[in-house]
Amino acid sequence: MSAGYGQTPPLEFGRDSLGHCAQCFVGAMRGEIYAVNDDVLPRHEAAEAHQRMDVGQVFGRIVRTR
Repeated sequence: MSAGYGQTPPLEFGRDSLGHCAQCFVGAMRGEIYAVNDDVLPRHEAAEAHQRMDVGQVFGRIVRTR
């Protein structure tokens, strides 16, 4: 079964994908896999963060603080 243009393909889980997810989880717990943070901004600069994301100036995540 394939999805046509504009349609979401069916989600499939098999042994390989579930095994891969488990390996990624173990790697993250060991500190081998981690998130890439682009910037840490205070809450009052949230509009700037959204603006940067909209124009593609972000590599990784923007973390918002209180």
